[in-house]
Amino acid sequence: NQPEIADRAILYLDDLSVDYFLHLGILEKLQAAGFRPIVSLTKISETNQLISYESISSKVRDAIEHIQSAINSRIESKKIKVGGLVNADQSSEQQIYKHPTATLFHSTRYCDSIITDDRFFNQHANFDDVGTPKPVFLTLDIIDTLVSTGAKTAEKRLAYRTRLRQAGYILVPVGEDELAHHLAASTVEGNKVIETAELKAIRENILCVRMRNWLQLPKETPWLDTLLMEFIRSIKSLWRADADFSGAKARSDWLVSQIDIRGWSHSFGKEISDNTAKTGRSGHLLLLFTPPGDVPREVRDEYWNWVQERILAPIKKQDPDLYSWIIEMERELIEEIANTDITEREET
Repeated sequence: NQPEIADRAILYLDDLSVDYFLHLGILEKLQAAGFRPIVSLTKISETNQLISYESISSKVRDAIEHIQSAINSRIESKKIKVGGLVNADQSSEQQIYKHPTATLFHSTRYCDSIITDDRFFNQHANFDDVGTPKPVFLTLDIIDTLVSTGAKTAEKRLAYRTRLRQAGYILVPVGEDELAHHLAASTVEGNKVIETAELKAIRENILCVRMRNWLQLPKETPWLDTLLMEFIRSIKSLWRADADFSGAKARSDWLVSQIDIRGWSHSFGKEISDNTAKTGRSGHLLLLFTPPGDVPREVRDEYWNWVQERILAPIKKQDPDLYSWIIEMERELIEEIANTDITEREET
């Protein structure tokens, strides 16, 4: 009692059917035969990704061949020495010794330092296998060393960091000078920053970590704290005597959109996420309420106008309790300053 497929029928194909039809070479003939095939969004997304990869597959092949050529030539010139494999028990309990990282650490007795981007290992400053501690470095350390010795320029360091971010290298630190450099290279249309490739890489790299459970807290809290503080310092640095206020507002908007601690709540765990997000956000807001120092009154006024429009007004509307808390904290701060003896302040 197999049903007949009517002419011009709509065919709903599951993912396995699509694979079979592709293997048989009949998928592309369905539409020509008068049928209307429907496939899942998941399959369409997967196919688009494969097509996208096909467009860069030659670049991937060239990169692999370049790596192989570079390693081979340096082995032949004795600049690279190849270590031996670990001769370990082949039982299931000893399978870890077959892992490349385990082999790397087995070779520490023959080298002066270790370079690894494995977060399990490079969280430690040293590794000791044979009684002599060997320092552990990562790719970013090598780049910084090349710059400090003059082998590479500071501009190259920024370019390398961008390429690492684009390749998915996570937890790359973002310095105030780096942000200032890339923001200065960006343009502003209306009240929006037109991102350069470097700014886009920074934003997407941070978002890539934030949208997953990759950040390991509290162990990696220093990375997150430093990141957010660098963004806040960068906001303050935009407001100076020679600043274009419209550009400063747009770039400050871009920066402040990256530092909302609430976006990291899931990383803190269910028990403390709400409290941490609230206290952390409050602390960052209070830092933003402190105007840049050593700038003319006109600049401070423009900065305050931006704070009120971009930060305070939305909080007052969306979170009245937080707004009341901020007002109370500022009132207490003003009262404390007013009651402080001038000579005492000068001495401190």
